[in-house]
Amino acid sequence: MDLRFSVEGYVLERTCDIGYALECTKQSVLRSVDPFEKDGSEYWMDILLSFVSAALEDPKNEVFVLKRSDGKRAGMLWMSRSKDQYTCDDTGYIMGIYVEKELRGNGLGKALLKAAEGWCSERGLMSVTLNVSPLNDALELYKEYGFRERSVVMRKDLPGSRGSSL
Repeated sequence: MDLRFSVEGYVLERTCDIGYALECTKQSVLRSVDPFEKDGSEYWMDILLSFVSAALEDPKNEVFVLKRSDGKRAGMLWMSRSKDQYTCDDTGYIMGIYVEKELRGNGLGKALLKAAEGWCSERGLMSVTLNVSPLNDALELYKEYGFRERSVVMRKDLPGSRGSSL
């Protein structure tokens, strides 16, 4: 089933194009990590993408590719059903959302978020959740769209680790 998409000249189609979904995920992750982690991504990216590839095969996940009217891919939306980390209520979860760099700033991200809400509503879900890095420039888009922080994930690199300056 395809999702309704509110920007003329674009369509959001359910896809089995795992390769494109992996590339979108890779680009999104690289926008979300600090320069040191980005420089070292050749050490961990393949492992991450193998986990993502397995998750994309899970039947509770649905991946949609955003296409322009000429058929060229413009982005991706990856949805799943999850449990709220506090209430354990069913929630829609945006596993991945991506707009091609040259197309950003034209309302496509907001339209993908609206499609995500539609996906949730069709399944009787009363909320939608996502995780985002504070380094990701889409953070402001999510806040503008009405998402709010519910938790903060923190990390400390231990002495001797790749990210440690000790």
